Amino acid sequence: FGFMRKSFCPRCGVETDKLFSGFCVNCFLEQKKPFVFPQKLQVDFCVKCGKVKYRNKLLPFSDKVFFDLVKANSKFSGLESPTIDLKQVQLNEKNAIGLFLVAGFAEGEKFSVEKSVQLDFMRVTCEDCSRVAGKYFEAIIQARFQPDVPKKEFEKKFAELEKVLSSNAEKDGLSKIVRRGFVSNGFDAYIGSKKAAKKAIGHFEKELKEQVKVSFKLHGWDLSKNRPMKRLTFSLRF
Repeated sequence: FGFMRKSFCPRCGVETDKLFSGFCVNCFLEQKKPFVFPQKLQVDFCVKCGKVKYRNKLLPFSDKVFFDLVKANSKFSGLESPTIDLKQVQLNEKNAIGLFLVAGFAEGEKFSVEKSVQLDFMRVTCEDCSRVAGKYFEAIIQARFQPDVPKKEFEKKFAELEKVLSSNAEKDGLSKIVRRGFVSNGFDAYIGSKKAAKKAIGHFEKELKEQVKVSFKLHGWDLSKNRPMKRLTFSLRF
């Protein structure tokens, strides 16, 4: 009967089926460092919206975001055909701990090893949530109704507007109504993002009695883009 010959690692003494440069896989990785894998990372975590900042974007935390963060902070110069798999994630309020399986070829032999990474959440309030808290807005939607329309219809349409904006809030943190006011024949909704306001208007266009009227006022200067900042007002007539 055939049998597999066992070897012993001269560094730690463990019995193993394969030696890499004369060492077991763990000692080989410690000594030769064929890849660099992070043990701990930090990421900004907004306590208001629950999003994390990754590549200058605010994203809902997910396994994919965790995986991308770890991959971006890893180097595999000494491995052939390296692969990373995220096996599991333990999530709590302060951090996330992920168990990764790293595999590849070294010294002509295939190996795999488990690595644990701790991702610490740095609790902050993101720029979008800070703006919303400060009642920042880029657009006003002025909805007006026919004289015989009951006030309940105003409230119903306002709730529909909130729902439309909420559906886009994951992509645009300013897709929210930061201020509101009802008048005798309609309501005014102050929207954090003018892009979000434009999308919301698209939802209602088929119901409107006449074309949307758009006006604007200047409210400062955008230093990053070197141009004036505009607040848009959209007039909707139902």
